[in-house]
Amino acid sequence: MFLVYNYTLYFSVFQLVEILLSLKYVMPQLIRVRVISVTDGDTIRATVNGRNEHVRLIGVNAPEIGRNAQPGGREAHEFVRTHLNRKTVWLELDIQERDCHRRLLAYVWLQKPADASEAQVRGQMFNARLLLEGHAQVMTVPPNVKYADVFVAFQRGRNNPLDTRLLIPPGVLQEGADETRGN
Repeated sequence: MFLVYNYTLYFSVFQLVEILLSLKYVMPQLIRVRVISVTDGDTIRATVNGRNEHVRLIGVNAPEIGRNAQPGGREAHEFVRTHLNRKTVWLELDIQERDCHRRLLAYVWLQKPADASEAQVRGQMFNARLLLEGHAQVMTVPPNVKYADVFVAFQRGRNNPLDTRLLIPPGVLQEGADETRGN
C-alpha cells in the first residue's frame, strides 16, 4: 500500500524491493537491426535506425586481432562473422549508450526473447554465447551491468569442467531423465 501526500508517492521499503525485483525479468525495449559487417570478436557494424553504427557488445571482451593480435582473436572474429554477418538481430541498450570511442553499447539478441530470464539469455543472447563457447571473457564496465551476474556464472561454469550444468542448453535433457547418471 502506498500513500499519496501532496502528489508525492510514498512506498514502503518492502514495496520498493518487490518492484525492483519484478523489473529484473521485464522484457527490455529492443531495436531491430541488420548487421553489415564484423569488426572483431566483440564489435560489429549494423544499420540502426537508418544509420551505420559501430556496436560494441556489452559485458564481454574477445581477444584482439590486427596489430595487437592475441591468441584466439581470429577464431573469435570468425565465430562472430559466421553467426552475425548479414543477419537481422535485436539490440538491447543498457544505461550508458555509448563508449569513449562513440560506439553504441549493446547486448545482441539472436531472436526476440520472451523475457530477460537466465534461460532466455543463455539461449538467445549472442554476448552470452561468446562466453559459453569460450571466445570471450567477462568484462564488466559500470554502469552497464544488467547481466553481469549471469555472465560471470556462465564463465565460471565454462571454466569448471566438473560443473557442466551451465553448458547444457534448456530443453536438451529429456523430462524425467536423471542428470547425475546421464540417462
